[in-house]
Amino acid sequence: MSGESAKVSGESAKVSGESAKASGESAKVSGESAKARRKSAKVSGKSAKAEGESAKPHHPSKHSPPPKNYKIKELLSKEQLPYLIANHSTVFPRKSS
Repeated sequence: MSGESAKVSGESAKVSGESAKASGESAKVSGESAKARRKSAKVSGKSAKAEGESAKPHHPSKHSPPPKNYKIKELLSKEQLPYLIANHSTVFPRKSS
């Protein structure tokens, strides 16, 4: 009789070991969900940044071209005028027709 009870207690120990493994897997899953939550928080941070940019006062866009005569005005100083005249082909390239 005592031999059988020992055998049964051994099986119950095996079962408890499996349940421990299962709880370990659930912990792994909860870790993944936390990682997913972190990613979603990162995404929401980006959207908040985009909203913040639209709320800023209007600055000329980085991608929009400057006014047509912007560069000419910038370069057209008394010191640079002879340089501009001498190198007008590089500053104002001729359109080949």
